[in-house]
Amino acid sequence: NPELRVYVATGLYDLACPTSTVLYDFRHLAPRQNLSSRVKISRFETGHMVYIQEAALKRMKTELKDFIH
Repeated sequence: NPELRVYVATGLYDLACPTSTVLYDFRHLAPRQNLSSRVKISRFETGHMVYIQEAALKRMKTELKDFIH
């Protein structure tokens, strides 16, 4: 779907879905297509559940609001 956009929130200390793996996967996903314009990856200084830290939650809320509009 050429209209699909993806927002990814990843925690730097996430051992379940490590940030480096997420970045690697998106860099190697359809390398001939420019997906970077449709994929937003935000890194937070948290673990797996980014939303538990209040500062990260506020930032993620702002980013999601901007991403949707």
